[in-house]
Amino acid sequence: TTMIHAFAVGRLGADAELQATNGGTAVLKLRLATSYKTKEGELTTWLGVSLFGKRAESLAKLNLAKGDRMGVRGTLYSREHNGKIYIDMVADEIELLGGKKTDSTDDTAHRGGNGAGRGAVRSDDFGGSSDIPF
Repeated sequence: TTMIHAFAVGRLGADAELQATNGGTAVLKLRLATSYKTKEGELTTWLGVSLFGKRAESLAKLNLAKGDRMGVRGTLYSREHNGKIYIDMVADEIELLGGKKTDSTDDTAHRGGNGAGRGAVRSDDFGGSSDIPF
């Protein structure tokens, strides 16, 4: 089996959603937009991110919202749906980078960061392989 580990920095494209697997394990679903500039203009890549277990529940309490900036590190997976290929990540670590796209100030302190503009959530417990939805 080949796994791809990656780190991505971007902004949430929608508010975070806390859900549960059939086995009852909490899963926090995020849609992360990463953008970069090319000669033709700006390109945006969307990444579906899932965080499992108690850390998902803890991070959900921060009310992560569209526009929040964060870094995520985890394992990439691809899936096909209706003829399209999607790339998803099971997160091992999520780092809140502070600030919304429309804000000029860092809002990490009231979102659970450490006051220095950063707050990390690590995940090494996914509740067992039967709870991972793929």
